[in-house]
Amino acid sequence: MTNQLHFFFARGSSQYAVTIKSFELTFTAEGTFDAEAAPADPGPAVSAVQSPFTTSKMDVGAIVEKNGLYTYDYTGVRDLIAYTWLYQEDAINASGVPADILPADEKHIYPVVVDGKGAYAFGEGTFYLEPPTTIHTASGWDSPIGYRVVGAKFDCNWGTATEGGTQTINNGYRISIRRNNQNYYLNDNLDFVQVNQNQAFVWQMDEFGNLFTGSDYKRYLSCYGEGTNRILAFSSAASGHEATWNLRVRESDGRVYYLSDGGNYYYLNFVYIQEGGDYHVRGYVTQNASSNLATATSTGGSHDIELPAFQPGAYTLKIYGTDPTTPVQTI
Repeated sequence: MTNQLHFFFARGSSQYAVTIKSFELTFTAEGTFDAEAAPADPGPAVSAVQSPFTTSKMDVGAIVEKNGLYTYDYTGVRDLIAYTWLYQEDAINASGVPADILPADEKHIYPVVVDGKGAYAFGEGTFYLEPPTTIHTASGWDSPIGYRVVGAKFDCNWGTATEGGTQTINNGYRISIRRNNQNYYLNDNLDFVQVNQNQAFVWQMDEFGNLFTGSDYKRYLSCYGEGTNRILAFSSAASGHEATWNLRVRESDGRVYYLSDGGNYYYLNFVYIQEGGDYHVRGYVTQNASSNLATATSTGGSHDIELPAFQPGAYTLKIYGTDPTTPVQTI
């Protein structure tokens, strides 16, 4: 939630009222950003697939009237997600929309795990990568995305042959901290709340080791910021650049951490702070933190995920831009 504005007024332990007559906000255009097309889950071959990415726009949900005021539920605010289509030339339904409609023996897009990372492998054919023009909100309406494509980059490599098989993953995790002999659990609003264990929110884990919530649209527990302290956030990516800051669980002791490119460990911990007239237990991801650490505990049980095999082979790859007759690059 790094593009929300928060206002905080406090004066020690006393309370007072403030009337704001007006304020001015100045916004600047956002620079370019990368919308990666990386698979969220490995699995069987498809003829069309969507890859989510965050847009730096917010979905505040429904605006409702309450006691004469129009408001929204701040706990429901989410990053707006858009989806990039990757599809085969013939994978278009009767409405002219990409869809996974081809027979099994004609599906040539393979979401796989190669060298520990999510990737797409391709069979023979012509494939299209189509950026979105609209964003679908939680309220059920479509909003223009407000961006334009200024370039594209195609990363490919030979990859390492991978045998198919299964991976066993725990069914879920509760993330908790302990303060004054009381347990607090992390919920999907990224707050530590004091509830009974059987009422605690359960986080899921995927085959990449990410912690997430949601089914149709997965939100991955992540962190954001610079320096030694990072705030908790959500990402939309299971693999690729955006997934760099996703949090994981250390098997030896259940600590929840993020490992930076420089090899530094940032651990999920908590701070008990006053916000206005209330006190809250807030989670932070801090470099080399050693106290007030959070622990992820398995809820028990496990399930298996099928991992497809990958065998690299000889290929000729032609990449086209807006001109469908002349390749920009041949590999």
